[in-house]
Amino acid sequence: MGYAPMIIDIVLLAVILVSAIKAYADGFFASGVTLVGDIAGLIIAWFVSKKYSVVLFNYFFRDNLIDKTFEHIQNSTNAIDLQAMAEGVMGKLPKGLMQEFIAKAQVAVQDITTPTVETASALVDTLLGPIIITFIGVLMFAIILALCKLITVVLANLLKIVNHIPVLGFANRLAGFFVGIGIGGVNIILLSCLLSIIVIITGNSLGFLNMDILAASKMLAMTSGINPFLG
Repeated sequence: MGYAPMIIDIVLLAVILVSAIKAYADGFFASGVTLVGDIAGLIIAWFVSKKYSVVLFNYFFRDNLIDKTFEHIQNSTNAIDLQAMAEGVMGKLPKGLMQEFIAKAQVAVQDITTPTVETASALVDTLLGPIIITFIGVLMFAIILALCKLITVVLANLLKIVNHIPVLGFANRLAGFFVGIGIGGVNIILLSCLLSIIVIITGNSLGFLNMDILAASKMLAMTSGINPFLG
């Protein structure tokens, strides 16, 4: 693990400082829109990805995966190799990502003597489904967050004109600095989500970036109750 958690904490503290300085330059009104927009984006992205990733999986993927899984286990002459089955149906996947789901799926296949559609359904729901739902949730979260950020940036740029009003200019910038500290906090949450997503996609297999390192970071630990991917 080494110094990786400490390096992450130093980078995140720098993020807060840079965010505050930028918010000073942007002013209170523009920075306020940025802060509110970022928080709203996080809430919307979290809610939509959590609620609709399962819906999208059931609508677009589940039935097809059940058919493919049933075909695979019908052609299996020996005991079902869950790792090989998952890769045969979905392609190569990170081993680290599959370990937890394979452990659950083993319960569903331990007493199988004759392959059935019900068995295929159980395998999809315990092994393949959770993996795909995870990826759908990550993708939806990232897309929605990016769209919300784009809207926020446009609105914030429109409000920067306030900085040119002589009476309000300095006070607006000073107040923006303190709002920037809040923006820095939101940026840390965003970075926490991004780092967690990278760990998920790589199957927790990177030596320099994995869940143990993220958990050891004091700054990231404060986001564990908010980050839907960390914990």
